Amino acid sequence: MNEEALSFETVSSPIHTRNWASQHLPEEIRKRIDQIIYKPPGRKFAEGLGLKTPKLYGQNITLYETFELVQGLGLERFVVKPVSGKNSWCVLPVCRVSDRSFYNIIERSERTIEDLIASAWHDYRKYKIAAGSKKFNRWIVEELLLSDPGSMEPIDDYKFYCFFGECFLILHKRNFFEDGKWSSRYRWYNDQWEPVDTGKYVDKIDSALHPPEGGRSVLVETAVETSLKIPVPFVRLDFYYSDGKVYFGEFTQFPGNPAGFSETIRREMGDRWMRASKRLEQAIASGLCGRLKRYFR
Repeated sequence: MNEEALSFETVSSPIHTRNWASQHLPEEIRKRIDQIIYKPPGRKFAEGLGLKTPKLYGQNITLYETFELVQGLGLERFVVKPVSGKNSWCVLPVCRVSDRSFYNIIERSERTIEDLIASAWHDYRKYKIAAGSKKFNRWIVEELLLSDPGSMEPIDDYKFYCFFGECFLILHKRNFFEDGKWSSRYRWYNDQWEPVDTGKYVDKIDSALHPPEGGRSVLVETAVETSLKIPVPFVRLDFYYSDGKVYFGEFTQFPGNPAGFSETIRREMGDRWMRASKRLEQAIASGLCGRLKRYFR
């Protein structure tokens, strides 16, 4: 195997991954895997696997309709976010203050409904989210998860880099709002929650971040077990830990900027991708797709 073939950004690219899938997976499963990276089908798939998800109040509705729904249901705590989005752009995690005012727990500011809609729409157009697609101006309203029921702090995001039954890296992400814009702090761990240097986000690493007490084992176990039910060599699984429970966030086959990792990490991840593909091919030959078919209907 040459060096390029062992590079993670090469073996995990959409072209290489889909070529592998076309050779080894039934069309029905391939199509479903391509869909679950999007929020509504991803949520449905996760629920089929038995994963907890935030309570869903509405989806595939316009931004204006989200707040009509919020008012109609009298919701006190909720999140409004685009069906298609990234980097927390246009995500509104808010708590009700009065009939038409809400507190944004990231921005730490109180805004009227009109202000929230205008601001979210401005950013939505600015970042050209889902521009020209059927997902344009399609939004979700769901339960606001907090690390502790009595807390007003934004919940942290835990991203598990899994290679068919093996967790290699965990990315701990904390969002915050500063100088009028969103930003994030990070910390990397191995599967034992020991801090590691990956070469990525080096200027945003925060050693003050710590894994959730009581949630470490169950988070890793959930990630590993879930990865065994998604027949691809690599998947990143995003979870939240709220009030002692693990909640599904999203599935990602192609995380951004794999070249941002150090050369050592890229080679290790490339090697793990290749080994996972071999384990997976053996499992497929032993009837794995038949056993998983019920999840992909």
